[in-house]
Amino acid sequence: MKQEKKRKLIAFFILFMFVGSSLAFAVISVTGEEKKEEVKTFYERPLENSEEAPFLQQNYVIVKYFWSDVCADCDLAEKALNDAGTELKGKLVIEKIKTEDWANYTSEIGVPSVPYFYLKGQTVVTGAFTDSDDLVRALCPLYFFNIEECTFLS
Repeated sequence: MKQEKKRKLIAFFILFMFVGSSLAFAVISVTGEEKKEEVKTFYERPLENSEEAPFLQQNYVIVKYFWSDVCADCDLAEKALNDAGTELKGKLVIEKIKTEDWANYTSEIGVPSVPYFYLKGQTVVTGAFTDSDDLVRALCPLYFFNIEECTFLS
């Protein structure tokens, strides 16, 4: 009888450990969700091509926004950019480039005046956009793979 009692005690202990560890795993799985690290997509400087490449591979469009303190329409262009970013749900990498601080880069790109956009994705589009709808229409064809937010163009 003593040996039978030991077997039951060992069986109970194993069952207790199995159930306990299963419950602990379930609790950890639910409460310990991995937090997704947010991808930084806003820069106040031009990025190198090597920094832009991973974004392009992940189907982002690069927006180089050239502006100046003395620009009359830059507020409208910035509002258009913010609205387009909201509409396209963050699938943009924005490089906000102040022309006075990046004069060499600005001339290298060939910026004729501000506000000025250099849009880079599947191809390159340049221009001065002050309307968010026009900007979105220019951005959508630049994605390597169609995004849901641009289905209105199909």
